[in-house]
Formats: sequence, C-alpha cells, structure tokens
Amino acid sequence: MRVFAVNVLMILNSGQITRKISGFRSVLARFCAGAPRNPQKVDATFALKSALAGFWPTIKRLSNVPYVVLLVYGAGGVCAAAEKNILSAAPKERREALAELVGSRGEKAVPQLIKSLGDGDPGVRGDATRSLGRLKSGKAVVPLTSRLKSDTSSSVRGQAALALAEIGDRKAVPALVQCFKDKSAGVKGYCVRALGILRAKEAVAPLAGLMAGANADFKAQVLNSLGKVGSPEAGGAVKTELEDLRAKRAGGAKIDQPLLVEEEAIRALGEIGGADAVPLVKKGLDSPDDRIRAVSCRALLKLNDKSGLPVCLGLLSHSEAGIRREIAEALAESGDASTTGAVQEALRVEPNPVVRRILESALDKSGR
Repeated sequence: MRVFAVNVLMILNSGQITRKISGFRSVLARFCAGAPRNPQKVDATFALKSALAGFWPTIKRLSNVPYVVLLVYGAGGVCAAAEKNILSAAPKERREALAELVGSRGEKAVPQLIKSLGDGDPGVRGDATRSLGRLKSGKAVVPLTSRLKSDTSSSVRGQAALALAEIGDRKAVPALVQCFKDKSAGVKGYCVRALGILRAKEAVAPLAGLMAGANADFKAQVLNSLGKVGSPEAGGAVKTELEDLRAKRAGGAKIDQPLLVEEEAIRALGEIGGADAVPLVKKGLDSPDDRIRAVSCRALLKLNDKSGLPVCLGLLSHSEAGIRREIAEALAESGDASTTGAVQEALRVEPNPVVRRILESALDKSGR
C-alpha cells in the first residue's frame, strides 16, 4: 500500500495532474515518509510536490496513466529518484522543500536543517537558520555559532545571531560579542539586538563601548538593547550617554540626530528603572520636541512617577497620530483611574482606529 501511495505521488509530480484543489493536503506524502532510505529528504520532496495536489482528482485520472509507470517507479527506485531530486534541485525548490519539511516534521526536521546550514546557496542557509531559531533547538547552538563566525554571507551571519537569541542559550554570548568585530555593520546590529534579547549582563561594557563614535541609528540600537538587559550596569551606561548628549548639545556641539538618541535613552531608562533615573527623564518634559515629551511621560509612568501626567493628558489631542498613540499606550500601561475622564473625551474624538483601540484598552485597565 505504501509503495502504491509513493507511485501515486510520482504520477502527481509528473505533471499530468496540475489542478489546485482544497481539502486533502500532502496526506500521501506523510504516509510515505517512513518507507524509503532517507525519510527526511523524501518527506521534504513529496510534501513539497504534492502540496497542491488533491486525492479525488488523482483517483479520477489514474486510468489515463499507463500501468507500466507504476512498475517503473518501484519503491526503491522512487526513493532514489526523490533523493537525487532534492539534492540536485534548484535553490528555490530546496528552500520550499525545507519549509514543507519543517511544517510536517517540526523538531524532527532539526538534523536536516543543520545539514542545510552547509548548503551552497545563502538563501537555503538563511531559511535553515531562521527555522532553527523558531524551533529553539539546543542542538543547533554550535552549528549556528559556526555560521555566525564564518559564513560568507553577511545576511546568514546576521540571521544566525537572531536565531541564537531565539534559542536563548547564553553560551552564545561570547560569540555574539566577538562579532562586534564583523566587517558588516548589519551583522553587528543583529548581534547587538541578540544580546538585548538574551539580557546579557556580561555584555554591557562591550555594548557601551560600541557607542563611541557611532552614528545615531547604531547608538539607538545599542541603547534599546541596554534597556532590555535591564541591569544597574546597563542603566549606568545609558545615563552616561544621555548626560553626555545633553551636555554637548548645551555646548553647541554638532550632533547626529540628537533627538533619536535622546528618545532611545529615555525609553531605556524607563525599562531599566531605578529612582536615580527619574531626574534625568523628567528633564525631557521640558523639551521643545513633543515626541521627547511624550516618551518622557511614558517612561516616568513606568518608573511609577506621575509628575508627567498633566503633560501626558495635554498631548492626547496632538495633531500627530504617532504622539497620540505614544500617550495612549502610556496610559494603558499605567491603568491610572484618575485619567479616565480625559481618556473618554479623547476616545470620543479620536479618528485613528489604532489609537482608538489603545484608548479603549486604557479605559478597561483603569476600570472606566
């Protein structure tokens, strides 16, 4: 019966049946997966090629296929052909095969995914890397670390950094820090992001060191990750950067996108916490930039300081939807019952559907 099912799939794959139908999907592929020499490769091949094929149209068309086809494609021959096909297929087909393999086998696909990290096509390697991260397989830490260090594609190196962060194994931290020397700014950015996700306290000093001489966008990435790390050491590094920024600006120094850096530093302090962060964040309430004021309001509420509430409520009617959203999210996070009336009034006139939903959430959390 299994041989017959395999043969049916080969008939489907021969191009005689091409109609898309709904319903029965890759059942025969899964049925055949355990029979041949290399189940992973065959499962991937048949799951891929039978994905759009249905069962009943197949039965209807079988009479049009010479019986000799079934004889030619015996079980051993079919499986050998499938192995050869997946090994020699174009990169696009290999990528599709990997996707089907992950979909049908889940964690059992890990060995094949690890093997595909050595594929000659960077697209295939990248897909395998991302899938290993989503599956959170500890078995993939060593091979992914190898990709991070030595893959010829900067895209794959960057995806390896994120995959290691998704897996959550802190043994990857030294390799991620080492990649601060990578020639690709993009890869360094991925490593910075990964260290934040891992909350790598041991990486605070190297992270802070990256900000010296960096452009505003990269500094913002580092500050974001330091905020996620959340340790006192991370807080110290963020405060130093914010104080230096303000001092230079007060002295008339030319600074690359100072508002972006200030915004991320204030957000980070709101995440890290600590009473000593409050005075620095409060200074943002006096900023001539409304976005900095909005971000400062939100950070203060996270720090359990309500001194920024009047500014918060005043910005609820701002002309920019992005600032109104920032304030709505701040109020939703705080759940402060004293803001109920202002939130209800803002909701009554708010035209943006996203902001409206957040305001409704704020009302729910404040008990209306």
